[in-house]
Amino acid sequence: MLAKKGAIVTRITAVEELAGMEILCSDKTGTLTLNKLSIDKEALLIYSKHTPDQVLVLAARASAIDNPDAIDYAIVNSLDEPAKVRLQA
Repeated sequence: MLAKKGAIVTRITAVEELAGMEILCSDKTGTLTLNKLSIDKEALLIYSKHTPDQVLVLAARASAIDNPDAIDYAIVNSLDEPAKVRLQA
């Protein structure tokens, strides 16, 4: 399927990791050009009674503490005071 879409896969582990993903975050061109993720709070669409800040706090509390991946790192660092989230947990 990836070959039909014109994707070139150089590592088979990349395909395995992609198969386990539910959400893929990328920039508007579909690539991660800076290899750095960030959260645009203005673009968040929340379908509940929570505010975007509350959702990010909950997401940060669910993020990995030891050896965070890029998405965990982006979520935690999108907060005004990332260290405070761990103290409140």
